[in-house]
Amino acid sequence: MSPWPTVKHFTSWLCLAPYQDKSGGKTLRTGTKKAQSPANHAFRMAAYSLTQSKSVLGAFYRRMVARIVYAMLKNRTEYRDLGEDYYDVKYRERAIRNLKRKAKQLGFTVRPASA
Repeated sequence: MSPWPTVKHFTSWLCLAPYQDKSGGKTLRTGTKKAQSPANHAFRMAAYSLTQSKSVLGAFYRRMVARIVYAMLKNRTEYRDLGEDYYDVKYRERAIRNLKRKAKQLGFTVRPASA
């Protein structure tokens, strides 16, 4: 894994990271680069098969697949699925924290609705 110092370099090499084609400071087009790499194809096929999966990867989809594989290869560890519920709880906590932060910036407070 030494050719790629960070996970960002790895995903860019796989042509999975988005890029912006700019000229004169103006964005001409955005997207991911086209690649014929077998690794790129394998990651995309794995991502498409995860769309209906009831796992963390299924919920988080393609963006995280390359990051997880990079960490597994770099640190020589195996994948451990935490489940869809774990992701849902973390997402809810993050959404509430962001909502409270935004409300505080606007001079409001957030409190839970009475059941």
